[in-house]
Amino acid sequence: MNSTLPDQLVSLATIKYLGYDDETASQIWNKWIAQAPEADPVPEIIPIYQFELTFMDYIVGYSYGHGHRYDPELNANDDDDAKWYDCMDRCGINKDTQGAIMDPVFKRTRLTEACVFWIRNTIELRYEALKSSIQEASRDSLEGSASHDTSREGADARFDSETLRMTPWVSQDTAMSEAALCATNAPGSLTLYKGMDRSRLTRLYDSNGNLDDGRALSSRPPTDFDGRTSAFCFAADRDVAIEYAAFIKRRSDRTPVVIVHATFKKSTIESLSKNEMQRLYWPSSEWKRLVFFSRRMKRLPPDLKKFNQVSLIIGNASARPSLAYVNMGCHTEITENMVLKNAAGRNAIQYAFLNDEGEELFEKAELKVFPITTAEFSRWYREAQAES
Repeated sequence: MNSTLPDQLVSLATIKYLGYDDETASQIWNKWIAQAPEADPVPEIIPIYQFELTFMDYIVGYSYGHGHRYDPELNANDDDDAKWYDCMDRCGINKDTQGAIMDPVFKRTRLTEACVFWIRNTIELRYEALKSSIQEASRDSLEGSASHDTSREGADARFDSETLRMTPWVSQDTAMSEAALCATNAPGSLTLYKGMDRSRLTRLYDSNGNLDDGRALSSRPPTDFDGRTSAFCFAADRDVAIEYAAFIKRRSDRTPVVIVHATFKKSTIESLSKNEMQRLYWPSSEWKRLVFFSRRMKRLPPDLKKFNQVSLIIGNASARPSLAYVNMGCHTEITENMVLKNAAGRNAIQYAFLNDEGEELFEKAELKVFPITTAEFSRWYREAQAES
């Protein structure tokens, strides 16, 4: 990525920073300013009939078909790298961004979603990080602070300083610290993990540090075990969560990332009845069928409706995106390489908390948010490269 950030959010430089090549960025910019009312600076929001169109939505929308080169049928979703590069070329994504998305260190995580998903996600991450940086520079200017350092080194220093600062909801201990590692092995407890960008957590706690809106930790449908409503999906393997967070950092180096620990008393989970909790593992037919129908957002057949009633499903995680299941004819086409693996090569396990009862169960967890510093990411990345 560029070593210097754009100094204006709504600009041609921003579109290039977000990941588009020069030609595509110019096309997007020219179409935006042609629609925008004459103003200086160019507005971030423009009225379209009875609606408002944001600069961010317009940029993302281009990769979804507003550009003349993209064909939805060519959205890559398997392990054929050539299809991924072709898809990104058609969307006008620059080579640097393509390299970040296709980094072989993150192939396991990349293949859990389709190509256009990662394009959109990368653009959104970079936009939020850029917006925060520009807002910070504006505050510094108003407060008479020293000039805002937009170099990579300056951004990294500010990020590490901010993540280590005491707040009501971010731990002073970092994700790779001894304290964080020890927190995974507390006697009589079960800890689950989720890697994510920190900005998603701004509404998780109130000003007093109390849990306010747990939906910040939920996953949108379709998920492996619920095709129509959001679910709280957490990994039992910490390395899976760390790799996901690191992939965010690899694609958007100025985005702060965290690992969320959700720790339950083992008795809380073990006391659940079969009507409240179900376990599903590869290669059972029930696992294949539930994932197949859920990922396709289809109504469950009668013999699977019991899974609509439970609060928690513990089972193997899918390694492929919803699009892969949509393109299938039958659940029998699911193979073992469609099961996510952990770092040890074993089938990864997830805990999915479903419906209102599942949310209430999830709220019994003690949550801790551990930031990953730039130095920790760099060290993890070097080790991962050496192993790959």
